Amino acid sequence: MIIQIDENDNVIGYSIYSLYMEPDEHNIEIDELVVPDDFFKDYLKYSYRDKKLCKHSTLSSREQENIRSKRIKECFSIINRGKAWYDMLDAEEKEELGKWYHEWLDATATGVIPDLPSFLDNNGKIIS
Repeated sequence: MIIQIDENDNVIGYSIYSLYMEPDEHNIEIDELVVPDDFFKDYLKYSYRDKKLCKHSTLSSREQENIRSKRIKECFSIINRGKAWYDMLDAEEKEELGKWYHEWLDATATGVIPDLPSFLDNNGKIIS
């Protein structure tokens, strides 16, 4: 499948017949398995960043600001703990934490508040 993007990386079209289009900077070939369910209905609400389709936010500025406030309180207080804390985590926990952090960064666009990583309790302490 090929998506067509403008100079701001917003999706402006698509073709499921990628054999007939040559990929370039504005025609990006992507795997149909990673296309969100509502993409074909709402493709103009998507952009293509960091090799993935991202739906533009439909949240009000107040809702986005509430998410930003929660992110400061719930995410940054954990992410900004320092090397000694990170050294206590194994590779799998670090990977899960990284994914959780990126979900928080996307939260103002997706409207989804991510669940705490499985190895942390509600106070952000490591569960032994």
